Amino acid sequence: MRPQITKGFRGCLKGLGTQDVGLSAGSCRPEEHLGCQVWLHGYIADRKELGRRLGLDCARTTNCELLAYAFRRWGHALQAHVLGEYAAVIFDLHGQVALLCHDALGLAPLFYAPGADSLAFATNLPDLADLTASGPVDDEYIADYLAFGYMVDERTPFRSIKRLLPARSLYWAHGQIRHVINWDLSAVSAVQYRNDEEYEEQFRALLEAAVSAALDRGGVTGVGLSGGLDSSSIACVAAAQTGDLAAYSVISPRWPELDEQPWMRSVIEKCGMPWYTLDVDSMLPFSALPRMVHGEPTPAVIGEESIRVQNELLESHGVKVLLSGEGGDSVLCASPGAVPTHLADPLFDWQPMTAFSAIGTWRAGSRSGRSGTFWLLRALVEPTMRHLQGKRAIAQAPLPSWLRPDYVREKRFDRRALRRLTPRCRHPGRQALWHSLWIDAVAMAMIPRQHMKFEYRNPLLYLPLVEFMSAIPWEQKLRPKCDRYLQRRALKGVLPEMVRRRASKSTGNPALVEGLRRSPDWVAYLCDSPMLADRGIVDPERWRLAVRQASVGHTHDDKILLAAIAVETWLKQLGACRAGKLAGSLLA
Repeated sequence: MRPQITKGFRGCLKGLGTQDVGLSAGSCRPEEHLGCQVWLHGYIADRKELGRRLGLDCARTTNCELLAYAFRRWGHALQAHVLGEYAAVIFDLHGQVALLCHDALGLAPLFYAPGADSLAFATNLPDLADLTASGPVDDEYIADYLAFGYMVDERTPFRSIKRLLPARSLYWAHGQIRHVINWDLSAVSAVQYRNDEEYEEQFRALLEAAVSAALDRGGVTGVGLSGGLDSSSIACVAAAQTGDLAAYSVISPRWPELDEQPWMRSVIEKCGMPWYTLDVDSMLPFSALPRMVHGEPTPAVIGEESIRVQNELLESHGVKVLLSGEGGDSVLCASPGAVPTHLADPLFDWQPMTAFSAIGTWRAGSRSGRSGTFWLLRALVEPTMRHLQGKRAIAQAPLPSWLRPDYVREKRFDRRALRRLTPRCRHPGRQALWHSLWIDAVAMAMIPRQHMKFEYRNPLLYLPLVEFMSAIPWEQKLRPKCDRYLQRRALKGVLPEMVRRRASKSTGNPALVEGLRRSPDWVAYLCDSPMLADRGIVDPERWRLAVRQASVGHTHDDKILLAAIAVETWLKQLGACRAGKLAGSLLA
């Protein structure tokens, strides 16, 4: 049986049974297997291996049926055994218990709203939120969103609705909720192979398995090809596995210094796949005022034209799955900046001489010419102290002047943005990786899936690959003069040489500035009666100045500015819904 691409779902458990609260457009209904109702959104990886472990013939078994058998075998530990990118709810009709879970990294979002004797759930926050009701917005959520530039924990803007975090499952029995941790990066054991060739062979095997699991075996699979190492790796590995493949790229001929077409073209020529391009100038950010209403603030509000254009192009080619290179910077060890965090790891194994030796190697390979004292402080003392204090191993960037000082003090921005988000790891290096993966999962959860006609899949976040890369020695994956060291070695002959050897990638986002410059309506939308000012978050005049300066290319911190734009837009839409000026609820 060919596995189907599943849609989002929502439902409600109440008392001694289930009650469907109504399905939003495109939502899937539960299947019933082994006395369980099963809701599923996303895809299951390694179906054949999972079926073998469960004693099933996968050719005759649906994904929901696989989950029912997995639930009967492993109960609330299901998440630790089922790979992929999925959200699922399994309700045992006989035992009157339910499991809410997603993949271990939490790439597929799942929200829930507990009641006195009920539990509502949905893969899309809009399906649980009623914006016409006059409930309070969670101010702590807003503060976190502005401090980090994204959402970071189980909070949503609505105090009654929570999100299921990465590596968590929720067990519901007789009206009681229990959170279960089934996976933790800190528990992954270190591995040591005999030679470089064994590391390279295992890396290739895992990458091939990751890509194979993510392919749409029922039609043409799309690959988002950016010209970088990650998307090119996925494209080249996928092309060796299937002929039903097409590449889709956003090009920037208006800005030649940022245009990646030479690298993209080298991949296309090597793989011989169809290639379709979209000119970023035809779908700039801020091209139109927001029409889609979202359950929470999201940067997608400025890119609605991009969503529309991609929907049309992929739909015209019958593409329902698009492979993304997201996660590669974290998993495959992109350049960590001047001083990598992992240099302090030996101190936590009581091996100071190993740490000093590693610092010497990195200092000798660095072009910065920094002193030994600089390396001692930045590579050992600072990351060690931050790790012991439970803080992120980075320095906090200066906050923009348009944030009100009293708001910053009240919400403790000095501590908020530096707090550790993930469970504690023994070593600072792995802690930094776990944090990066957490942020990758957050980014996936912020994708407005309810407005997309295709499904993103992220092979580089395939859990066995993530675990392998976290477990191997750092010198296998990162060197002073070479990031992504294992990836580059292992894919020799697979990637075009000009891609495999490229040392940097174009940076900057002139399209953001150009889009805002061309959209006086957006500038007015953000500047007229800003709701951020009404809530005491920003100084209104400084906020207006910052928006106008951004439209001519002068920005202080794009991440915080975009977060504030997302919050301002969401607050305006919330106000419009509650005033009856926006038809319906969030289900637009």
